[in-house]
Amino acid sequence: MDFFIVMSKVWSQYWKLFMHGLGMTLLMGFLTVLASTVFGSLMALMRRSNWGIGKVKPLQAVAVAYVEVIRGTPILLQLIFSISCCRSGCRF
Repeated sequence: MDFFIVMSKVWSQYWKLFMHGLGMTLLMGFLTVLASTVFGSLMALMRRSNWGIGKVKPLQAVAVAYVEVIRGTPILLQLIFSISCCRSGCRF
């Protein structure tokens, strides 16, 4: 019972911060989905299309290499790599 009393006090004091955090989370989620959709569509056009951007062979090779590296690497390894890059300032 004490938990609910304490949480109601916390909520009543910090509800504006909780709402701000919720709004930022939703905004970042929306922007991430939007950016990944655009990026994924460009990769698909570069890899598979026979017209427009897909005709440029170097771009097609870059897209194929990127997709194959991402597909062939375990997600945990990608996560560890991205975290270590962020911590070190992307120095290799």
